[in-house]
Amino acid sequence: MKRNIIFYRHGKSDWSIEYPDDHERPLADKGIRGSELMGKLLTLSGQTPDLVITSSAARARQTAEISIKTGGWECPLKVQGILYGGNAAAIVKLLNNLDDKYRCVLLVGHEPAWSGLASFLIDGGNLRFPTACMARIEFKINSWQDLKPGLGELRWLLQPGFFLKGAFNI
Repeated sequence: MKRNIIFYRHGKSDWSIEYPDDHERPLADKGIRGSELMGKLLTLSGQTPDLVITSSAARARQTAEISIKTGGWECPLKVQGILYGGNAAAIVKLLNNLDDKYRCVLLVGHEPAWSGLASFLIDGGNLRFPTACMARIEFKINSWQDLKPGLGELRWLLQPGFFLKGAFNI
């Protein structure tokens, strides 16, 4: 059996005004467009998640909500504070405790955590996650409890800029 994690970095955040707390920084217009595009793209690829877990940061929550809506995904959305600044071991523990009814989980979070965690799970490499970027990692495991570093295989990495520059009309 296979399990999949889709890592999804939040869309471009709004730096046009100052926010007293980075945690509450919302998406910029470009971030909204990127989140809409990636939601549609995942649906068109037939790889929609069974569960979305997002960081508690405003920009990550917005990214998840917009992508779910524009992609028409039929899945629950959960908010986990550990995805905002959490370390790899804590996030792996969160994943180890997932219900096995979920085969594909989408995590919405931040850099540099996503680059580090994805590399950790595929046992190396130097991945880069620009804003609104997604990467799917596949695991040949029967249960989330079996998830361990080094067992993953990177299946794809998609950057919205490629699509937003007019290469495709989605």
